[in-house]
Parts: sequence; C-alpha cells; structure tokens
Amino acid sequence: MKKFMLTMIAAMTMSLAMAQNPSDGRPMNHPEPMTVEQITTQMQNKLGLTDEQFAKVKALNEKYADILKGHQGMRGQRPPRMENMDNSEQPQMTEEMKKMMEEHRAKKQAYENELKGILSSSQYTTYQSMMPKHGHRGPAEGNDK
Repeated sequence: MKKFMLTMIAAMTMSLAMAQNPSDGRPMNHPEPMTVEQITTQMQNKLGLTDEQFAKVKALNEKYADILKGHQGMRGQRPPRMENMDNSEQPQMTEEMKKMMEEHRAKKQAYENELKGILSSSQYTTYQSMMPKHGHRGPAEGNDK
C-alpha cells in the first residue's frame, strides 16, 4: 500500500510539472513569432521554390516584414472590460483602429498580388491552403471554446 501511494504521488507530481509554462514565462499557446528568414525558408520547403523564386520571395518578405510578423504594436492591448457594461456601452472601433486595419488590409493585398506574380498557379494554390483562414479561430490559435 505504501508503494502504491508513493507511485500515485510521484505520478501526480510529474503531471503537475508537465502542465507548467515553459521556463521563459510565455504561455505555450503563444509561440515566438517567426522571423522573415524562417517564413521564407518554410515557403521554400513547402512550395518547392526555385533559387530565383526564393530570392524574389525573400526580398518580398523583407519588404512586407511588418505584415508577415503581425501587429507587433497592438500586442498586449485589450479592449475595455465588458463585465459591468450594458449593451449600449459596448466598445466601438476607433477611427484610428479602422484606419490601421484598412492600411494593413491594403498592404496584405499588395503582398498577395506581388507574390502571385512570383509563384506558379499550383504554388500559389498551395500557399493559400497554408495560410490561416481569417474569421475562423480553431483550437490551434488558442480559442478552443
């Protein structure tokens, strides 16, 4: 009985240790953002880019690095808490936020258009299937409700 209890305590301790966050303090569901080089290398591996395409895609990715890395400036900002608000007080998107969103959308479209000119049609189709669908957040993106 004593061995059984020690085994159970050891198993529980191990499971608690495994559930802890990594040593750098970041939650596991928020990995470090990829660098432009990592993104370009991943595109080369998954799309089978030629050397010429790789050079062009690398230059394009460096040009549009800000949209590839996401909204670094917006990270950590949250909308006002909605606990004590009624429906008439729900936070609205500010004009500045709308302008930033529109600028980002325009840059993203320009990136897509230039990329489409570099890749073959089959490579571009593969690229589109690699990209996350906006508006749908699955468990991999941290929204597993």
